[in-house]
Amino acid sequence: MKKSLIVLLVAAAVVLSLSFGAGATCTIIGTIKHTIATSGGQYIDVAPSNTGSVSTYVYRYWIPNSYSGMASAASSARGGHQTVRVVGSAASCPASGTIRSAGTATTLYILMNY
Repeated sequence: MKKSLIVLLVAAAVVLSLSFGAGATCTIIGTIKHTIATSGGQYIDVAPSNTGSVSTYVYRYWIPNSYSGMASAASSARGGHQTVRVVGSAASCPASGTIRSAGTATTLYILMNY
């Protein structure tokens, strides 16, 4: 019985460690400063809103043409100066550079501005 419990605990630890590593993303809340259209999709540059001053850097997300609804929402948010929360596929958010690659945008939330 004791051996079975140990095997079960080890298996659970392995499964949990794999599931936490697979969910890593780069999530930023801010405003979209630029949209750059290409033949394959569009890039959006998001300036984070938690810097306490005017941001000197942006996180760049890629939106492929297959995500046309997201690209349209991003353009509307930029035009309306809305705050957004963007989730990207990068394993983590880069900590240096003026343009920081955040991967492919997987989710875009348009937040309420009060």
